[in-house]
Amino acid sequence: MDWRKEPANRLTKQMQLVYIESELMNYYWHLSEWRRYDQLITELRARYQEELEHPGCGSSIIRMPDGSSQRSPWQIELSGKLYELEESQRIEERYLSRVDRWMSVCTPAQEKMVRQYVMVQQCRDAKLAADITGYSEENVRKTRERVLNRIYQRYLSQK
Repeated sequence: MDWRKEPANRLTKQMQLVYIESELMNYYWHLSEWRRYDQLITELRARYQEELEHPGCGSSIIRMPDGSSQRSPWQIELSGKLYELEESQRIEERYLSRVDRWMSVCTPAQEKMVRQYVMVQQCRDAKLAADITGYSEENVRKTRERVLNRIYQRYLSQK
């Protein structure tokens, strides 16, 4: 399959509602990824600092005659890895911020139901979501629809 050869179809409201729901469902996966990148960045920075403070044989910063410093290969490699991790984390952060912004359309009760049913239960167990939130199963399902439509209206519809 080659996406470049696919015809560009007009997005329907239903397609956009499915997109919104899937983005909400993926929220905790992206949050987990953001935290994983954060941990890797912290570890890499500590390793980088350790190398700077206690360089191995032949791995110190080289001072050029004009007083500028040149980075050694290990510094270039670690800086590149750090940049890639930070960029990946920024992508996750943009995703999380978008979903947080979308969820601002909810009342506190709606947020509680959508978070539990869509984001945690992955739309699989409305009864459990109802039990956890204290609302009826029917209310949980209807709230999901209302919130998806409100997000669509506010952020994705062509007004």
